[in-house]
Amino acid sequence: MSRDLVTSRQLPSPRVFLSAILLRADCQVHLTHRTTGLILSSFAETFTATINHEFLRITTVPLQPRFLASLDKHHSKLTEMIRKKGGVVREKTQNILKVLDQVVFYLEVSLKRECLLKCLMVYLGEDVESLIKEYLVSQKKEAEAELKASTMAVFVIRENEDPLQSPHEIGIVLEGVEVLSELPSVAHAFAMLFGLIYAVNLSYPRKLKYTFDALQKIFMEIEPKKMTRKVCSLSVKL
Repeated sequence: MSRDLVTSRQLPSPRVFLSAILLRADCQVHLTHRTTGLILSSFAETFTATINHEFLRITTVPLQPRFLASLDKHHSKLTEMIRKKGGVVREKTQNILKVLDQVVFYLEVSLKRECLLKCLMVYLGEDVESLIKEYLVSQKKEAEAELKASTMAVFVIRENEDPLQSPHEIGIVLEGVEVLSELPSVAHAFAMLFGLIYAVNLSYPRKLKYTFDALQKIFMEIEPKKMTRKVCSLSVKL
């Protein structure tokens, strides 16, 4: 199923779909608790399991395992390509690559994936900050106001400005509502957002159409024959 265009089928609004998924996940928490006396560690864990299940049902593709494995698979070649670029790409990825070089030394997989996703967005000519919103804990009010006005965002909150520090919080906002938090990494957040786009029947953000096209066609290998020209060029190079 392509996400390139809004579907013509008569469906409830995205808010209705999202509410249904949230309710289902919440019910699973209570059901598990009542029937076995056990409960998953958090609502986030149950919700992510639900998203993974819905995505597999819709596409027959395993969401989180495929997404993370594909990032790791393409990491070396994509970073090599980015390091060879000049101009705006070099300028905008300079700080990201500095972090990546430090991350490689410490073998921190989560940050490697985060850096790769940011580099991918820049390589495709799209704005990292239009999707990934980063704040300090001290900027709580500013973060709340900005995220409330966001249609779609992955937010990252840190204790300080050290990019190597584990984030205090990572989550997802859709239509100004925080729908998921307590995520272990930015890469996990991207995977869950990608799954939510399918489960909630949303189209890709126009400002990020190449990034999501690449994630779908190259990394997730869903409808790979229908790539945009820019993403097709990237695929050939990879």
